[in-house]
Amino acid sequence: MELAMPHLKPSGVTLIDGHENRPPTDWRTSTTYFFPSSSHQVVQDIDRRTEDLVKVPMSHQENVQVLRYEETQKNDHHTDYFPAHRHRKSPSLLKNIEYGYKNRMITVFWYMSDVAKGGHTIFPRASGLPQPTSMKD
Repeated sequence: MELAMPHLKPSGVTLIDGHENRPPTDWRTSTTYFFPSSSHQVVQDIDRRTEDLVKVPMSHQENVQVLRYEETQKNDHHTDYFPAHRHRKSPSLLKNIEYGYKNRMITVFWYMSDVAKGGHTIFPRASGLPQPTSMKD
């Protein structure tokens, strides 16, 4: 987290069709930084560990995204992939995801802190599976 602190900026939001005129803060109020793999050995280690875990080469991964949520900050329900049919008014995004043929297939979370209250992620479609009680690895 220390490495990311000087680089953190308000988190971006990719808005679906019909929400183009709404402020990103309606959904997300955190701060973010995307670390290039070459920036630090710790980031390279995270990339390698992710590669081992999901069996996807580092060359096919996005940069490590560091998110910081302060008290009362949020990121409302969303998908981490971009459904092409919900972004028809975003030609640059559609081109980026090759009109739905290239997209995020998996998200890996690495929790950098373990707080007594809050600080959690909710998966509303997890079919009632229990939430982790500790982020210790």
